[in-house]
Amino acid sequence: MPSEAQIFHLFPSLPAELRLQIWRQSCHARAVEVRYSQEHDRCLTTARPPVILRVCHESRHEGLRLYVKAFGTRAHAANIYFLPALDILYLPRCGVMGYDDTARDFGRYVPGGTVEHVRRLAIDHVKPEIRRPWETYNKFCLLRTFPSLREAFLVLSSPGDDENGGDDDNNNNNNNNNSNSNSQIEIEFVDPRGDPQEIVRLMDTVKDSFNFELGPFGFGSYQSCSTRASSSTSSSTEIGGAGHGHPWMVALELVPKAKAVRGQLSWHDTPRSLVSV
Repeated sequence: MPSEAQIFHLFPSLPAELRLQIWRQSCHARAVEVRYSQEHDRCLTTARPPVILRVCHESRHEGLRLYVKAFGTRAHAANIYFLPALDILYLPRCGVMGYDDTARDFGRYVPGGTVEHVRRLAIDHVKPEIRRPWETYNKFCLLRTFPSLREAFLVLSSPGDDENGGDDDNNNNNNNNNSNSNSQIEIEFVDPRGDPQEIVRLMDTVKDSFNFELGPFGFGSYQSCSTRASSSTSSSTEIGGAGHGHPWMVALELVPKAKAVRGQLSWHDTPRSLVSV
């Protein structure tokens, strides 16, 4: 709780235009984890509603001008708040089938124009020893689902993950157990730790797996962000290929990220709790 000295008591006395600008500036990028349940034909999320929607009537009114309810299906209306200009859609690997047909055909299961507005997408890296034969192709189709995509993140194993990494079936089972224990994890994406050269080699392996499954389609060279006037040690690759009819992919970078836990939250704080799928 903030101390009395940290509370700005004159905020209600500010001009309305300034108050609304402050509310807008308070919005920050969120990682919105979404999982599609084919059994229930609905999208589920671990993300809490944005803070701006939970402060007061004025902030909520302004927030509703920015956030849209997204990820509705034919059976259930959209009820996940999403801000395309800031938020990252995170579609994790889940279930024993991994990135299956529901990932490949995500746009068909979630109609209504939602996918057209997503600009930032995160998907899990799948280790070769557990990768299903269909996953590389399905992940490529998933990337093609979002015509307005500007950033794509490959989520690597996170600090504290078990020896199999954060993209395996054991980790998915742990997520399901968390839902049964009435707990929720809020996540954020950070630069991965470790040897930058190892990260480059891992991304090289990702490129090779795509090329093996799909044929070469214009993966660019990898370079450390430090060589691009950045202090980060992350590496990235450009995905391209006019032959695939998606010119937007020419400039799309697949950037490695790690998943970090921001805090433990109570599931009953939000009506859109993630359930086992």
